Amino acid sequence: MPTIIGGDDVFALLHQPDVRIVDVRAPEDHEAEHILGALNLPLDSLTGERAEAVLGRGGAVVVYCDGGLSDLSARAASMLESLGYMPVYDYRGGKRDWTAHGYPTSGSRSVSPRAGTAAHLVPTCSPNDEMHEVLHRADVERAGICVVVAPGDVVLGCVHPGMHDGVVASAVMHRAPPSMRYDEDLAEVVRSMRAASRDEVLVTTPGGRLVGRLRLRDAEQLLRGRG
Repeated sequence: MPTIIGGDDVFALLHQPDVRIVDVRAPEDHEAEHILGALNLPLDSLTGERAEAVLGRGGAVVVYCDGGLSDLSARAASMLESLGYMPVYDYRGGKRDWTAHGYPTSGSRSVSPRAGTAAHLVPTCSPNDEMHEVLHRADVERAGICVVVAPGDVVLGCVHPGMHDGVVASAVMHRAPPSMRYDEDLAEVVRSMRAASRDEVLVTTPGGRLVGRLRLRDAEQLLRGRG
């Protein structure tokens, strides 16, 4: 039975020899955007002969599709295993999960600006850090914000200069600050931020890990530069 793996594991496998990443979507979807280095072997043409022509023999195989509710990768992974390929990994998150993490892609659509490309690093602190220490840090004073994170940089909330400084960060932080995924179209992001009168949002991975802060003025500047 194929092993189900996540994006971080796939990213690690990319740097190992004799590992093939296989996109089982249609050729036009592969051409538009695919995981960097992926080979295209559509499920509807997956035969033993075709698999050997594309993949050869030997080494691990990672199979993916769009992700979400699509079952293409699961079916293709089982088919490849039945053809004698071992080990076979099923990346269920697929391209959607990959791009949401900001991992490298190739194809005609991969050059489109996304939210993550306009995000910048932002100061962080732990929930138990004393506010009087956090708010007097030079980087926090410059940024005007500090994101409160759990281990693994998972976002818990954020604090700003001017908040009560006699407690720990978790006691006064704004919980559930607005966030978006790395791969959201930047032009759409700008439109939604303007409509909501929002100056900034956090960019996070699907697991809630902080990527950075996206400010409206930075996104607008990036789009103007590409205009």
